[in-house]
Parts: sequence; structure tokens; C-alpha cells
Amino acid sequence: MILAGLGDYLHDKYSKLSSSEHIQHVLVFCSVHFLRGVQQSFQKEDLKFLLRQMSELSNAQDCHDFLMSIKQKYPESTKWIDHKSTAWIISGLNVNCFKGSASSWYLASRDANAAEASHAQDNTLGRGQSILSAVIT
Repeated sequence: MILAGLGDYLHDKYSKLSSSEHIQHVLVFCSVHFLRGVQQSFQKEDLKFLLRQMSELSNAQDCHDFLMSIKQKYPESTKWIDHKSTAWIISGLNVNCFKGSASSWYLASRDANAAEASHAQDNTLGRGQSILSAVIT
């Protein structure tokens, strides 16, 4: 997994934080892909509406409590919620769970348009790079 490699690399350089904690300081997920995933993963509109609110909760405990209450009401969401509740994932979906600075969060692009365009260009030119080699160079 690329993120584990990045976390391990950062941990080797700055051992004060674990690999997972490093990821929680640098990773911001694309909100478009998150919302699309919610839309495609569930049929019930009320469940989709609730899950879309996850990125707006005010702190990590509220996120946890909110997701646990949804899981109880909608058992079909258990696997999805368990996955999104992983510390490094939830921190990339909600600024109030993010371990980096709020200014870093807001500076990060909340969509993947530039990355997807670059990825398409790299594939066309045949010069694709892993995320780790791109960070190092």
C-alpha cells in the first residue's frame, strides 16, 4: 500500500510520530470521490444524507458517536463505517479530525482534478511515478 510506505518513510525520518500519525497529518481526501462513494454505496436516501454530514462534524468524538449511531440504525452501513472510522481515513475526511493544521487542510485541494489530469498525462507520456518517488524527488 502506497500510504503505508509514505507513513513508514516519514516515520523513519521523523520517529516522534507513528506511520499512521504521519498520514493523519498530511492526507486530505477528495470530497468529490467521498460523496460519489456514499452515493454509490447505499440505496436509502436518508442514510446517504446522514453520511454526507460526516465531513461537517466539529470534533473526532462527535464523528465517532455520529457514525456509531448510524451503524446501529442502519446495519447495512457497518462495513463502510468501520472502514471510514479508521483514524487515518477519518482524519482525511474531516478537518476537525485532521492532525495537521487547519490552514494545511484548507490549502489542500478538495478535489482530485489536477491529480487526475496529471495522472492521465503521465500515462500518455509513459512517465508515471509512485507517490513515494514523487515525494523524494
